[in-house]
Amino acid sequence: MQQPTAERVLSIFRELNQIPRPSHHEGRVADYLCQFAQRLHLAYERDAENCVVIRKPATPGYESSDPIVLLNHMDMVCVGMADPLNTPIEAYVDNGWMKARGTSLGADNGIGLSMALAVLESDSIEHPALEVITTTNEEDGMTGAAQLSKDFLRGRKVINLDSEDYDTITTGAAGACLQFHRIPIQHTCWVGVHVWWPCILCWRLDSSFSIILASR
Repeated sequence: MQQPTAERVLSIFRELNQIPRPSHHEGRVADYLCQFAQRLHLAYERDAENCVVIRKPATPGYESSDPIVLLNHMDMVCVGMADPLNTPIEAYVDNGWMKARGTSLGADNGIGLSMALAVLESDSIEHPALEVITTTNEEDGMTGAAQLSKDFLRGRKVINLDSEDYDTITTGAAGACLQFHRIPIQHTCWVGVHVWWPCILCWRLDSSFSIILASR
């Protein structure tokens, strides 16, 4: 019986890191996920946005239980790469920490995806029906998740493996609301001054938020 060991999770993670996967360019990693499902003889679907869901039947005794969804995304932020579409990640271990040379490691969300794939591969875990859903373009707008059809997933109980804190389980998860505003700004130039700083004041905000300023 195959156990989902940490060594196997890291092995899958290294395989993923050989596949360039910046946001908007996830086709090759989607191919990898489909081939992974084929090797395990598991049912899978792939939509027009390259989101992939892999389904594993319930083990005996859990057939009537509600299915569980394991949620991940396959894209990553490629920091400092001259050619992110064709450059694999070179990972190494430094004093017990895995790092990447010259760029980000891709653990967001590659390590969560590797854990989910290791669970699919294992035959030693009792579980209800599983759906491993891996979305695209999470890092730049969540458009893959936004375009999912309502029948792409059957489960309604979700474990999100894209977490912020090590060794922490969060009950409940925030959604996302994207708003785009065009604000006319009049530039005033002073002699010898070449830098201007836009300032946006927000108030009466009831939850965490982030603001991205784009200057054209």
